[in-house]
Amino acid sequence: MNLNFWTSWGAEQYASNVIMNPGFEPTVDRAIVIVNSSSSTGFEDNASWLGRPNGFWANGTYQVLTGESAGVSGTIENSVQADGAGLPSFTTSGSAPPLAVGDAISVSQVQTSGNPANWWISSGSTVRINTSDSRPESPGHSVAEMSLQTGTPSEIDSYLDDGYQFGGQNFLPVTGAWQLSFWARTTTTAGATLSATFRRNNGSSAFLSETVTLTNAWQQFTFPITASDNGPAGSLDLQFVANGSTGTLVHLDDVQLGNASDLANGAWRSQLITTLEQLNPGYLRDWQGQIGDTMENRLASTFGRGPTRYNPDPSNGTQWFLYSIPDFLDLCHQVGAQPWITIPTTLYSAEYTALGQYLAQAQQTYNFKEIVVEYGDENWNSVYRGAGIQNPVTMGQAANRGFTLLRAAAGSSVPLHLEVNSQYVNSWIGQQAILNAPEADGVDIAPYYFYTLNSTDSEATALTNLFAMSDEPTDIAALAAFATPANKSIDVYEVNTSNYDGSALEPQRDPYVVGMASGSALADRMITAMYAGVTRQMVFDLAQYNYTINSTVGNVMLWGVANSLADDVSLRPTGLAVQMLNAAISGDFYPVTVSGPGSSGVKAAAFLGTNGWSIAIVSASSTPSQVTINQPASGAAPTEAYTLSAATPLSTNDVTSNNPSGDQQVSIVQSSVSDNRVTVPAYGLVVLLPN
Repeated sequence: MNLNFWTSWGAEQYASNVIMNPGFEPTVDRAIVIVNSSSSTGFEDNASWLGRPNGFWANGTYQVLTGESAGVSGTIENSVQADGAGLPSFTTSGSAPPLAVGDAISVSQVQTSGNPANWWISSGSTVRINTSDSRPESPGHSVAEMSLQTGTPSEIDSYLDDGYQFGGQNFLPVTGAWQLSFWARTTTTAGATLSATFRRNNGSSAFLSETVTLTNAWQQFTFPITASDNGPAGSLDLQFVANGSTGTLVHLDDVQLGNASDLANGAWRSQLITTLEQLNPGYLRDWQGQIGDTMENRLASTFGRGPTRYNPDPSNGTQWFLYSIPDFLDLCHQVGAQPWITIPTTLYSAEYTALGQYLAQAQQTYNFKEIVVEYGDENWNSVYRGAGIQNPVTMGQAANRGFTLLRAAAGSSVPLHLEVNSQYVNSWIGQQAILNAPEADGVDIAPYYFYTLNSTDSEATALTNLFAMSDEPTDIAALAAFATPANKSIDVYEVNTSNYDGSALEPQRDPYVVGMASGSALADRMITAMYAGVTRQMVFDLAQYNYTINSTVGNVMLWGVANSLADDVSLRPTGLAVQMLNAAISGDFYPVTVSGPGSSGVKAAAFLGTNGWSIAIVSASSTPSQVTINQPASGAAPTEAYTLSAATPLSTNDVTSNNPSGDQQVSIVQSSVSDNRVTVPAYGLVVLLPN
């Protein structure tokens, strides 16, 4: 299962401390430069759109990742957004190392001034980061500095849960016992005041409104909240307002807000843990998009971690505050999953060593069966060019160098499985990555499906296309021809429907992507991949309400298998299918045949565990199928049947055009089975389990 990145506005409400960048830490800027030209004084990038303002990278650092000078580091004296050729250009302090066209270089800069990212500054207020102060024993080294003027308050806000307009619901309900805490002080002896207000912007009374008087000594303020969030939908707002005389500075640090029980129990909301326990994933992938970050930041605690960015972004919209690798490993341990970590392509040599040493230490605590480490996310994808290496030869070389350092530092006690990327529909990318990354153990792909739905498509046509799988064996076989002889696995880093194309509007699309048949189609896709030799498959993704296709089509309900992590978690049919498959996968995979007059369009996969056989059966047929399962070998036969059950293939658990009240129309129904004869519903999924 892909965990996806944590958002403050949508269904992906993961962290127990709901505040992003609660320590007001500086933004980490990192990017990949692909050398277009070079000289003894510097180098030039090959993508004009990646140019930052003149001087942005001055006093930053760089390290060469590939080629003759791989591993060489230095300081950037200056940078320009567009040189005479219209390309970003970098001047080095001292002579630049020898470089060739196409070499990859990581450049790095850390914010030293300006607004704190992931916070909103009220008009007329002056709030900046101050990297020379922090509260006692803080893991961070920065605060929010609020400059005061007599009679004019200074205000800073954190807005949360403002994706309500997508689903007409609150994704982060504030119910029961919550708590707010923060540290603050003033730089003068005169008493400035700081007011904290927490409310939902729907006309209801504030959950909390408190004012404190500050001294020049750091103080922690903690306020319990007893909330009943029963009003209409609306965004949440945590607001700090400082008042005092001109010249007074107020320093604010390490803000914590969330459910009191969740805060006491760790980094994650209980709803996230409960949902993952229900899904029971074998692997959990740390997918937070492409990442331009330092390893120090990836390993830092909540109050010591800053936002990160890899693309030019004057609007501040993509300064991501990511959950950390230590918190992610702890979550994997709690839910019994093996971790799949996506690391930045921007890491320097010493950072691979630091990660390896950390994983060696963590493995002593968690004893994972396997730790997957993936070199970036979709390096081939031009969307990620700011922190990606699109040329698979160069990407493979950079990954191989990093993997060598990582494996040496982790040691033989850490069961690493190292991945490079490929594009599913272009196996040449994976072939080149494999050839140039002998340290990699596998190459991963994303076999999405059901791309197109037109307004003229009938239900029968759409359902047929939903289950169309003819491309997968061919595309995987082309990659396997290179991977298998090299003893490399083929793994699936993402899989789900990807219904972008065609003329159908949102109301027509939603029943197919979140209807009952969507769960069966996902199972069908994953079983097909098993027959092609794939053993690691990550569904995309855990919690996401919808995705904006365009202004004409609207917001289609891609991709979350849970539409939210509110108090009442509802799994979509794809989530129920994942739950069923994970229950069945209790041992090694075996091919299995089905027979009978209704077996056309039916496929099955068998798994032999310590308690006997488990079998997953899926049907692409438009009518119910009565089939006989031919058990592969000796072992206890299954005795229980679990069926993905609904009135129609388009029944849903979401508010859609065919379910306006949002009733729970799809569920898992249990029954007994005394032999291997099974009735599979039209477009259905059945799992047989041992007693």
